[in-house]
Amino acid sequence: MSRSLGILLALFDRRQRWKLAGILAMNVVLALLEVAGIASIMPFISVLADPNAVAESRWLTLAYQGLGFETVRSFHLFLGVSVLALVFSSIAFSALAIWVMVRFAASMSYRFSVQLLRWYVHAP
Repeated sequence: MSRSLGILLALFDRRQRWKLAGILAMNVVLALLEVAGIASIMPFISVLADPNAVAESRWLTLAYQGLGFETVRSFHLFLGVSVLALVFSSIAFSALAIWVMVRFAASMSYRFSVQLLRWYVHAP
């Protein structure tokens, strides 16, 4: 496995390895955003189903009082917009990550094709 990884990394120059590392980091952030987006939906639905959950949950009470809401309905609206913003930002970041990966793959495909063509042309 490590030998295969070494051979694979040898195909890339230093700049491309840094780009590859950036893509890996982007995928880790993407995974965390996806989990946060999905995990935020169920608590939001449970708060909508039980309006007393705001008073029963320590964190929701702190947020309700700390942000200065006057009605539970306005707090529900804030939670809904927050969850929606989190899900949409996750989707937007996912689109960005996919675009970066496709662009990197296309540039590597072009680079490898040019190198292979040069090798064929200069072969005896």
